Amino acid sequence: MNHRAPEIRSLPETHTLGFLRSYSMATLDELPDLWRRFFDAPVVIPNYVPGAMFGISMDPDGLGTFTYGVTVEVDPVPEDLPRGTSLARLPEGDYAVLRDFGTLDDVQVQYDWMIAEWLPSSPYTQRRGAIFERYPEDPRHGPAGMVFEIWVPVNDRPN
Repeated sequence: MNHRAPEIRSLPETHTLGFLRSYSMATLDELPDLWRRFFDAPVVIPNYVPGAMFGISMDPDGLGTFTYGVTVEVDPVPEDLPRGTSLARLPEGDYAVLRDFGTLDDVQVQYDWMIAEWLPSSPYTQRRGAIFERYPEDPRHGPAGMVFEIWVPVNDRPN
């Protein structure tokens, strides 16, 4: 697989709304069920901002358990959340962003490369905050793949 260096982008604080669930390495194979639940749910997301879907990994406990959310951006944050949904906040700051086109397997390969190879040798360190996938709307989406972006929160590496 071809790897391109991520670009650094600033993100304003962003609020998303959708379904969140706790996962561990033992239940990771159940993650696609959350995406199906999102698409199958008869939920109308108030104040939905069109343009992309998000897969958000957050709140790791250091023992292999984390929260994952399938969400869309909302603005402003609705006063009343639809039943069963939760908010996920993406903090303001700089992110290393890798954009590519491929399959779900390619998303995982690029994610692993970013964290294990690119980040340790880059001028950045990972800061606290959610790592997320952003799936922008794109006419090329189909059986051959989709456009995806992987966003990793970063700070400049101290000297």
